[in-house]
This record gives sequence, C-alpha cells and structure tokens, in this order.
Amino acid sequence: MRGDNDGERTRTVAPWHRSFWLAVVVLVLAAPLHGSTELSPAGLTVKNNDGPPQSTHFPYLAELPPGTALEFAFTVHRGPLTARSIVFIPDDHFDSLLVNGQPVPLDSIPPQQRDDYRSGFRFPLGAHLRMGDNTVVARVLNSGGGPSGLDVRSDPRDWTSVVAMVSAAAAFLLLGVAIMRLLVLEWSFAVIYALGVAVRLAYLWVTPFSLRTHDGEGHIEYVEYILHHHSLPGPYEGWVFYHPPLYYILGALTWRLITSVGITSHHTILRALQLQSMAYQLGFVVFGILTIDLWIQRLPDSTFGRRLLSRSGLRALCAALVCLWPSAVVHSARVGNDDLLYLCFGGALYFVSRWWVSGRDRDLNWAAILGALGVVTKTNALLLFIVLASLFVVRFVSDSQRSVRSYARRAFIPSVLFLASAGAALGRALLDTMSGKRGNLLVGNADRLPTSLLVANGAANYLWFDTKSFVTHAFVDFASGDSGREFFWNYALKTSLFGQFDFPSVFLSNLAVCVSFLFLLILGCFLLGIAATPRSDLWADLPATATIVTLVVGLAALRLSKPALCSNDFRYILPILPPFLYLYVRGVGRLRDFGWSRVSILGAICGWCFAATSAVFFAVLAAIG
Repeated sequence: MRGDNDGERTRTVAPWHRSFWLAVVVLVLAAPLHGSTELSPAGLTVKNNDGPPQSTHFPYLAELPPGTALEFAFTVHRGPLTARSIVFIPDDHFDSLLVNGQPVPLDSIPPQQRDDYRSGFRFPLGAHLRMGDNTVVARVLNSGGGPSGLDVRSDPRDWTSVVAMVSAAAAFLLLGVAIMRLLVLEWSFAVIYALGVAVRLAYLWVTPFSLRTHDGEGHIEYVEYILHHHSLPGPYEGWVFYHPPLYYILGALTWRLITSVGITSHHTILRALQLQSMAYQLGFVVFGILTIDLWIQRLPDSTFGRRLLSRSGLRALCAALVCLWPSAVVHSARVGNDDLLYLCFGGALYFVSRWWVSGRDRDLNWAAILGALGVVTKTNALLLFIVLASLFVVRFVSDSQRSVRSYARRAFIPSVLFLASAGAALGRALLDTMSGKRGNLLVGNADRLPTSLLVANGAANYLWFDTKSFVTHAFVDFASGDSGREFFWNYALKTSLFGQFDFPSVFLSNLAVCVSFLFLLILGCFLLGIAATPRSDLWADLPATATIVTLVVGLAALRLSKPALCSNDFRYILPILPPFLYLYVRGVGRLRDFGWSRVSILGAICGWCFAATSAVFFAVLAAIG
C-alpha cells in the first residue's frame, strides 16, 4: 500500500518539479530584462541654488527655505528596449527640464501635476533621448518652504515595464502553484496561494519602498553600510543599526547580485529588496498553511460538518485568510527585517507543532535552528524560545516515564542555539543597558522616539476596548484620541488589519470599515473556540494557545516598558495569525456542536467575506494607484 501511495505522489509532483525550475529561470532572467528596459538615472548630483554639486540618489528630500531652487543632474542610457516614459515626483514645483543641454517643453503636463508631490506626472522622456548615454538636468523650486526634493521612477504603465513585470508576475504565480503541488496539497490550496501572490504583486506594483514603511531609509542605510564597508556598523551609528545583522547581510548580497548583472538603478535595486521581502513573507504563508493543516488534519471526522463546515472547507478558509490577511499584504512590500522574522518564526512554529504531534527530536532541532535564525534577524524571535521551553517543560512534567538524562540530551542542541543566537543578538546590548549607555534592552532607539508617539500607561489603557471607534475609524489616526490610539487592544487589533497606515480613497475607507466589522465577528468565534475547548483537546492545541499567549503578553510587556504607539504595533506579533485562525475555525465548529448550525455557517461565511473584501481592497488600490 505504501508503494502505491509513493507512486501516486511521484506522479503528482513530477510535472511540478519542471514548473518550479522554469519559474526560477524566468525570475532570474527577469532582473536583467527589467534593467535593460528601465530608464535608470545614474550618477545623480544635486546642487542648491549656486552651491557645489553633491552626489546623492533618488528619492531626494531636504529641509530648505522658501524660494530655493534644486538642480538635479543625472545620466540616462537609452538602448533598443528602453522604456519611452518616466515618472517625475517633485516637491514642490517642477520648473524645467534639459536633455543634452537642450530645454524640453513641458506644455503637455497639466500645471497641477507639476506640483503633485504624491503621484507626480508621467513624461515621455525617451522621445527626447538619443541612443547611448544622455545628460538630463531637472530643476525643482521649493515654493512653500519646508522639505523639497525630487523622485524619479520607472513608469509602471510603459509597455516595456508591463512586459517585464507581467513575465515576473507569471513566474511568481507559477512558482507559488508549483510549491503547493510539490507539498502535495490540493488544487484549492494552490489556487488560493496563487491569489495571495497576485494580491501582493498588485500591491507592490503601486507601492514604492518609501510608502507605508517603518524606518525604510534606516534599513537601506544599514544594508549600504555592509555593502560598502564589508563589516557591521556600530549599534548607535544609525537609527536601526542596533538590530541583529542577518537580514541586512542577505540584503547586501542581493544588492551585490543585482549590480553584478549591470543594473545600477537605485530604484530597481530597492524594488529587488521589496521582492526579497515578499518572498520571505510568502514563505511564512506556506508555513502558516502547513501548520494549520497539521492541526486540522489530526481532528476527528465528527468535528466537521458538510460543505463550508467540512474539513476541506475549513482548511481552505484558513488558507484564504492566511494568504489574504490585509496587514500581511501591506508588510510584504516593505524594506525591513520583519518579513524574514516572519519566515523564521512561521517555520519554527511548524516544526515545533510537528514535534508536539510526533515527538521526533529532529523536528525540535529544526524549530530551534529557525528560532536562532529569527533571533539574529530580530530579537522578537526570543519569544519563540519561550514557547519552545514552555512546551518542553510541559511534555517533561506530563511524561510518566520521563528520564532526566534523555530530556537533557534532547534539550542540548536547542539550548546551545538559544544561547549562541541570544548572545550574538543581545550581548552588546545587555552590557550597554547595564552600564546605562542604552535605555531599553530590546529597542535600541527607544530614547530617541518622538514625543508624539507616547501614550498613557494606566490599567484602563490595557483593560478597555472601544468597539465603536474600532469600527467607525477606518484606519489608525495618530492625532486623534477618539480613534482608540490610547488603548492597547484597539491599537494592536487595528494595526493587525492595515498597519499604522492610511489609504487615499473614500471607497477604500468604506471597505476598511467593513473589514473591521467582519474582524470583530471572527474574533468572537475565536474567543468561543478558546472558551469552549474541552480539556481533552487542550493538550493537542497547546502549541497554538501557548504561541498566542506568549506573543500577546510579549507585546503588552513591550508597551509597558516603553509606552509608545510603535511599541503596540501588531507587526511585532504577526506570526500569531496561524494559531489565531486555527482557533477561529475551531470556534466555528463549536457553534455546530452546540446545535447552532446556522450560526456556525454564518461564522464561516464571515471569514470568506473577510478574505474577499481584503482581496477587493487591494485590487481597487492597485487600480487607482
């Protein structure tokens, strides 16, 4: 029988091996193709009025007095496949343009677009270029005072860019489907995962690295330091230099690989770093699906109903929610170390769940390896070792035939990995905290946070949840106390949906209100799933509940130690999604056990509506740019 199953598995996955490698080849070729089609500014210099020119890169922004003129000079190479148009985003007023010393008329550009510091304007620069290198000079006026500058980006609507991006997107989709099939998951999972990939690509299409980011410039500065100095910076030499180095080392390797094939555009390189983050995040999604599937598959058939409430229906629902959870999509396009942390944490949670089910030591070791990689990515991963230690102690205490020597042997490798990774990530920070040089062990820039981020830290801020403001405020409002920013649960749960960002559309705001309302219904099913779990199931579900408790308590402790909005952000605990969604569908099943079949079906429909509304949200965002 085993031989038959192995033969069937081979027939199932064999064609997808070829598809996997085909997608990889297309993605490898997509980078030089995109580089050959893009109008890439190189050798950028900027000068202030009559001051000397200084080397810089786009985007450029500086605080300048009113009336100051900035002159940007750069070189653009035109080849046979080079795009025809480019996007200029001025701050404040785009005054003039010279190409090879000749003035270029701007009459075709509406006056308001020449002052549009958000979206800028498309311009057919390619029509004014000759083959080879061309010198371009753009002049920007700071008409209102404050910050002034210019950003120059490739035009995503140019046909050459569309061909390059569509080919890369198709390869990403094929790669996602191939991965799902190689894992021997049903076609429904492959289709849902492909939809998750498509939604992220659509969001990436309209999201430059500087939009809806957390300390994006600081992360890039860290990567560039490693790239240029071939060493790690001092922890206090930059805004985010206190972070562990793994993400930044991998980012520097990606940067070096991109430039080695002749791509020098700063914008293209940063886009590659965004794609790298998206790949990390999609890996987390895969581990999330596998983890939830592992937990659901062990449940008896009596747990499930028919159709939406069947085992396959609830598995597909969880997969859809993991793939389309809005804040996960938003964070997938960011330049920063969070997405690599999610990948490590998600993989570790999968392997520790396998260890909990099977008891195999190799799964525990893999969980510890991924946990250690997470710690040297971002110190939040220390919470994972708390989960591992808690589960290990529970298993030791509950084992009636336990052997201290046997369990000590099992704990050796995870303990060494924990000590090594924690020492590498926090050794210097611990010494500096003890000496008073550093104010917070985990957050190296805690003492430099702006006062506008600080919030109250009383008991009411942690015990109260303002339902009305949670639903009626589409997005987080930093300035308004009415939006619930002062309350731990309001801010954490709101940022679990759309982060601490805003989106420029009334229609998107209305969709966000619908998502918030549906989330409260999902949360109700989740709480029921916890409250109604029989004692016989507590043991099997312990990895899920231990992860949730550890991450929530860790987030609350972070805010207690530094009462600021950034200490309350859900992005620190986004790996909570797989156990949360598993317990949500368990709650839906409990409603059916109580005889409330229609309410149970309604709970599942709410989940599907949430996933669909999230997909529509990002489709509309991609359409309006």
